[in-house]
Amino acid sequence: QDKANYKREVSESTLEWLRQDLSYVPKDRLVILSMHAPSQRRDQPYSTSYLTNCEKLYDALDGYKVVIMSGHLHHNYTYTVSGSIVEHNHASLMGNDWDNNAQGLCNDGSPRGFTVYRISGNSLSDNYYKGAVTDRSFQMRLYAPGEYDMYLGQGDFGNVRKNDMVINIFNWHTGWHVEVDEDGKKTVLDENIKAQDLDALNGVRVEYLGKKGLITAVMKGMKDVAPEDRPAFGQVVNEARQQVEEALEKAKQALSEKAEEERLKAEVIDVTLPAKKANIGHGHPCQIALDEVERIFIGMGYEVVEGPEIEWQEYNFTKLNIPEGHPARDEQDTFYINDEILLRSQTSPVQARVMEQGKLPIRMIAPGRVFRSDSIDATHSPSFHQIEGLVVDRHITMTDLKGTLD
Repeated sequence: QDKANYKREVSESTLEWLRQDLSYVPKDRLVILSMHAPSQRRDQPYSTSYLTNCEKLYDALDGYKVVIMSGHLHHNYTYTVSGSIVEHNHASLMGNDWDNNAQGLCNDGSPRGFTVYRISGNSLSDNYYKGAVTDRSFQMRLYAPGEYDMYLGQGDFGNVRKNDMVINIFNWHTGWHVEVDEDGKKTVLDENIKAQDLDALNGVRVEYLGKKGLITAVMKGMKDVAPEDRPAFGQVVNEARQQVEEALEKAKQALSEKAEEERLKAEVIDVTLPAKKANIGHGHPCQIALDEVERIFIGMGYEVVEGPEIEWQEYNFTKLNIPEGHPARDEQDTFYINDEILLRSQTSPVQARVMEQGKLPIRMIAPGRVFRSDSIDATHSPSFHQIEGLVVDRHITMTDLKGTLD
């Protein structure tokens, strides 16, 4: 299973492994195939419950008498795939259900329990469902009108209406019919299950019209019909096929209209809601680093001070005790605009400007861009960023510096 996309299929590598494994099995032997998710399901209430490539699996099993044992769905039933393939789906309650499900019911209403199989020779001769705390004879439950109302909307009984009488038969087999005897009047009931979405409807189509479908299997049996009866036989089968196709098309149209209606309801836009702000672009790495440093120093009580990038020579050099003739004043190191104005070569002029104001104590950092006449290489640039700090106060020692840097 593809967990990210919840994709239910048997991979090609697994199918190839199965084909190779089956090549060693005689055709007259019973094959029991165990899987987690079922290949099909009888009720089809949602699309996440059967394999999307089940036909490929059936093709790999063609020619063998196969019993598929599957689980995943938390309910019990037996599904006749074809004349040679039968699938038994087994319920299992999750741990949370075992602890908190007061009714002790699987999703199909059966009591939590297990299935017992009898194998005689080369065939599975019998099976029955056994509740964990009930007798073997407890195989069904009848809910009087209104008695099942408390469960409406739960499990796989989506078609049950309020005040319906519900006959819940455990471990249902799709080949079964239920005969109800009510005051001497007998009625034969099939499963009251309808496809709930397009994927489920496709499962119904496969069940009846697919390569292993029921009608297809009947058509294959024409070879056993007497030649004089084949025209009438073929006509009956074709009429049945046509009726199924018409019913499927009508159901498809109804489900498509329902899906479109639900989609339109879900896509209603509230124009009164505030618009979403589009975040365009990304912070520059240098700016991200500067913002982080500023956040740290502000948290320690420092003030962030900025100064001009075009600076007076007096603030960039003279007030910082860099005398005339110092190499740093050379045009080889500094970008001069004229004799008195330049692009600052450091953020230290900001310290001089703050100290001129005479407001003590001082706790500041001065981040910013500076300029020097350097050639570009791996470690030099004519423009780069610098951060320096200044603390002026009583009782400040090297311990304060070390603690700040740590």
